[in-house]
Amino acid sequence: MHYIRLLRPVSVETTNRREEVLSVLLTITTDLGDSFFGPDEPSPSAVLAYPADQKSPLQWRAGMRVLKAQLRLREPLPREKTTVCIFARGSDRSKTPSVRPYWRHGYEDEQAELVVSVSVDMANRTCAPVSLRTLPLPRQADDGDGASNEDEHSLELGEDIGESIARHIWDAGLVTASFLGDSCRSAAVMADILPVRRDRINILELGCGVGILGTTVAGIIQDAAAAQGQSLLEAQVLLTDVDEAEERARANIARAEEVLEWRQTHVSEEGNGEEDESEEKPRPVRLEYENLDWDDGRQGAFGPLVVARAWDFVVLSDCTYNVDSLPALVGTLSALHKHSHSFQDDDVAADTRVILATKPRHASEEALFGLLGEQGWAHRVVKRVPLPRVGAEDEGVEVYVLERKESGQE
Repeated sequence: MHYIRLLRPVSVETTNRREEVLSVLLTITTDLGDSFFGPDEPSPSAVLAYPADQKSPLQWRAGMRVLKAQLRLREPLPREKTTVCIFARGSDRSKTPSVRPYWRHGYEDEQAELVVSVSVDMANRTCAPVSLRTLPLPRQADDGDGASNEDEHSLELGEDIGESIARHIWDAGLVTASFLGDSCRSAAVMADILPVRRDRINILELGCGVGILGTTVAGIIQDAAAAQGQSLLEAQVLLTDVDEAEERARANIARAEEVLEWRQTHVSEEGNGEEDESEEKPRPVRLEYENLDWDDGRQGAFGPLVVARAWDFVVLSDCTYNVDSLPALVGTLSALHKHSHSFQDDDVAADTRVILATKPRHASEEALFGLLGEQGWAHRVVKRVPLPRVGAEDEGVEVYVLERKESGQE
C-alpha cells in the first residue's frame, strides 16, 4: 500500500496571470518511505485535488519520486476553514475522500485505490504543518428485510507533514483499525478478538504513534460490547508512547472526542426497552494519553494513569520492526500482566489478552515469538489480511492474540 505524503504545507499563490493556485509538493511512497509508487506505463495514475480544477489532474508516472505542481483553483479560496483533499484517480468524488480499505469496496481503478488519500485544513488561507487521514467507522443496522444500512462517522488522524516516517500512520495500524471497524458488529469476530465480559473495560495501547489503533478501538468498543450482549457503563482507553509522540497523539485524541460522543449517543439510542432511572447511566468512552518508555515499562515503572487500574486488553501495531526493542516490549507486556493481577480481587479476569498487529518486514522479527514463549505467552493468529502492492510482491498484515496465564491455570 502507498500513501500520498505532503513534503511541505500546501500554500496559496498568485500567478503572473493573477490566478490563484494551490502549490503542492508531494510524494507517493510506502509507510516507511522505502518504495515509491510505480504504475506501469503508458497508464499513469492521476492525482486529483479538491477544490482545484479537476480538468487538469496531476500525472504520477513510473520512476517519479517527487511531484511539485501548481493547481488552479475553481474559485478564490475563502478565508474561513477549508479542507483541501488530494487523492488518486478512482476515489469517490461525491464526498470528502477517505481511507477506504480495498477489501470492503470495489473500485473501477483498483491500482489507484491502493494509494491512501490525504487532506489538510486551511484557515485564513494558511495550512498548518499537519496532514489528515480520514478513517470511516461504519455501523450496520438491520432495516428489517435482511438488508443493512451503513451509517458512517469518521475519525480524523493528524500526521506530521514532511519526510520523516515518525508520527505517521503505518500499514498494520491502518489495516487493523479498518478490520475492527468493519467487524465491530460481528458477535463471533468480537468474541474472539475483543471479548467483553464485564460492564467496565480498560484498554491500553503501547507504541501508539499517532494513535490510530487505540483511537479506533475507543470508537468501536461500545458496538463490540453490544454485539456480545453487553452494555458498557464505563470504558477507558489509554494511549502510550515515548514523549516524542505525545503532541500528535494528544491532538488526535482531541479530534476524536466528538466522534466518541456521537457513537456513545447512537449506541445508547438502540438500547432495549425503557431506561430505569435508578440504573447507573453509561459514561462516554474516556480516551487519554501517558508517556511510557518500554525500558522503564519492563522494570514495572509506570506512570500514574497506567498504575491506576488493571488492563483488560493491551493493543499494539507496527511495533516489531525494530528487533533491538523486542526484549523491552516483551518485558513491558509481562510487567503489565503482573500489574493487572494485583487487582485480581476486584473481579478482574485471571488472564491477560494482548492484540498485536504487524506487517512482517524481515525474518528477524520472528525473534519476538521466541521471547514471548520464554516469558509464558501463548500466541495465535486471528486474522491475516493480504495487502497488494503495485509493481511489487504482495504483503500482508497479521493480527495476533497473545495470552499469558498464571502458573497452575489451564
